[in-house]
Amino acid sequence: MFTSMRLRDFKSWSNTGRIRLAPITGFFGANSSGKSSLLQSLVLMKQTAQSSDQKTLLNISGHDSIIDFGNYGHIGHQDSFSFLLMEFQWQQAHYADVLDPSLLGAIYDSESSTEVAVSKEPAQELRFRLGVLLQKGWPELSDLAQIEYETGSAKVSYLPSDLQLSNWSRGHRLQIEAKSSGSDAPHIYHALAELPRPAKCYGFPNTADIDADTKGLLRLLEVSFEQQFLDKLFYLGPLRQSASRTYLWRQSAPADVGTDGSNAIQALLAARDRGKTNTRKLAADRTPAEPITIEEHVSQWLQELGLASVFETRRLSDEDYFYEVILRAAPGARQIPLVDVGFGLSQVLPVLVLLAYVPEHTTVLLEQPEMHLHPAAQAGLADILIEVAKVRKLQIIVESHSEHLLARLQRRMAEERIDGDDVALYFCEHDGYKSEITSLELNEFGEIRNWPKHFFGDAMGEAVAMIEARARRED
Repeated sequence: MFTSMRLRDFKSWSNTGRIRLAPITGFFGANSSGKSSLLQSLVLMKQTAQSSDQKTLLNISGHDSIIDFGNYGHIGHQDSFSFLLMEFQWQQAHYADVLDPSLLGAIYDSESSTEVAVSKEPAQELRFRLGVLLQKGWPELSDLAQIEYETGSAKVSYLPSDLQLSNWSRGHRLQIEAKSSGSDAPHIYHALAELPRPAKCYGFPNTADIDADTKGLLRLLEVSFEQQFLDKLFYLGPLRQSASRTYLWRQSAPADVGTDGSNAIQALLAARDRGKTNTRKLAADRTPAEPITIEEHVSQWLQELGLASVFETRRLSDEDYFYEVILRAAPGARQIPLVDVGFGLSQVLPVLVLLAYVPEHTTVLLEQPEMHLHPAAQAGLADILIEVAKVRKLQIIVESHSEHLLARLQRRMAEERIDGDDVALYFCEHDGYKSEITSLELNEFGEIRNWPKHFFGDAMGEAVAMIEARARRED
């Protein structure tokens, strides 16, 4: 799970400061306030990790991009020169030994020519920091300034050997700092210069691991990054594909539903074919309740949102690979193809499938999941986010305009259905030059202490204006 992030000189953000990320994190605000950019920074790391080009520092655009960012100049905050800084921190969970300094055992101190025992302090969280110089109109000068991995007792840095801008491409240096046993002060154990360029924005050349004799530590750092951004991060954009009358499926198993939700039905069919099941709730003794299929899971959610009482996928014939999706609006009602029901259902369906389909203990990024839903369903969607965070252990990072979704989260906090520490809510706004972010301060009853002015419009002002208009007309 991601625990924090920070951006500097990225798109509309001059400096976000440290943003705490919780099991449920929500970003709210007006259009063009920078909300989407926060999620897109994570996507940029993911699409860079999945790129086949090891020489590309950042996968800004191309055939294998999830989001087309244009060019290096477009992701910078300033018009001409920017120093992009991106920082992400995450819990290592099942990979707790990835950067445990004890893996190094007794490492060689190049300064004193002795071996020193490394501190055994556990590495439960890993912080990754990336710095890139961006020059708009001069892509050859857009280059790496810093790669850094850090835990409580070790830090690995990779940066240019010469900080003169014209010499950045001439070589890089590796520096490893670690605390020795019985000492709180970090010590530099390795400092190698004139190394090749990094692999993408997060990796190290093979010669660095060999020359520094780090016993594979550098490769383990790369693995941790790739596990977090490739295997454990999923993204669904705000524009989902419209429903179709038929769906082609040739027994493939997509990793997720796709950026636009176009693989949602194929994911459902793959889950059925492979016998994948979920647990919705925990029993009184905290043991998992009876498992249900992914399709049943989605069907139950649609019922609770009041969107359909029956939901099923079925093959058109035994001789082809085409399927259709059938719904009933209410028990006993006639069957209706998905393409013939309201647009809102087709837009929320990929959201529900993604939340039921992805592996547990992963992170899901959602842009405007409430798109085209009526207010009651928007509020119900918040309950689904709470369910998957608690039962499936998913981390949900959502960008939304929905006051109904927010109000339901506040209500569930007041009802103690979810702990306040498990929710982080933010308001974003743009002052004409840069985006600003405000952490919403909620008390134990879910009430916001620092409610921003005109957060969701001016409801009181609208009511007063109506009363004044009525008074004028009745005179």
